Amino acid sequence: MAALPVDEHMFQILSTLPEVSPQVIASACDPASPVLMDWSIYRAIAAACTGGEHGADRIRPAYLDAEATRLDGQAPAEPGPYSWPLAATLEQQPAAAGVMMSLADQPTIPRLKLPFPLVKNPATGAPDLARVHSKSDFARYLKSLVVDSGLTLRGIQDNTRALNPGAACCRSTLSDALRLGKIPTSEPIMTTLLMVLFAAIDNVEPDTDSVQHATRVAMRVWRSLRQPPTGAPVLAAGPAPEPILRRALGALAHAEQAAARAGNRDAPGLAHAQRILRDLLVG
Repeated sequence: MAALPVDEHMFQILSTLPEVSPQVIASACDPASPVLMDWSIYRAIAAACTGGEHGADRIRPAYLDAEATRLDGQAPAEPGPYSWPLAATLEQQPAAAGVMMSLADQPTIPRLKLPFPLVKNPATGAPDLARVHSKSDFARYLKSLVVDSGLTLRGIQDNTRALNPGAACCRSTLSDALRLGKIPTSEPIMTTLLMVLFAAIDNVEPDTDSVQHATRVAMRVWRSLRQPPTGAPVLAAGPAPEPILRRALGALAHAEQAAARAGNRDAPGLAHAQRILRDLLVG
């Protein structure tokens, strides 16, 4: 962020972020700043300075790492300009302050009507599942969901426990997964975790159709990454493949003869299996 030509593009940045002052923008680009601001601020600054979303895409991984560290309680999260959307709303709607203060000490986020319109952040560029081809890709996708959900790791733990006590995602487990770029290996835990995250992102209940559908799609990708790649089976240590195939061919020939003597109609299938083995031996 410090290397971006912010001064040259301040007008474009302020046009995109009318609620944000130049001082806040300068703080966002200050590497010594002790607070992490909302992603929409960094995204708008990078896009304005580089002429497109590719600039935001370059800094997105670093932001996710910083946000995951903050969620884990390893970085300060005191009130500051990084929370400008909520701060602006509370300033305009003083009645909302009491509601938010009552939620401050609660580990979970209850469902309730807020006395002001919910301020949603712009799209944060979470990776498309169609582009997830490895476990590390899925780990980055999961980290994006955690950040976009707005939940703390403690909140995620408590919400998954409330949804499915037998498949709760422990705070330490999720912290290790985010820090090391890994994904949970338990299917029940992974399913519960995704339901909680998708529900928080859309501000709906976990049993809604949209959450259920998104969870099923993500779980299909998760399962495909856990399964070994398809292909020829790996032979265990032992005799060379050709002797094994020849013994199998002999066993099938004896089985075919026995089936023919017994009048078993499955004999043609045995003959077909022999042809496959012969082709393997010749090839």
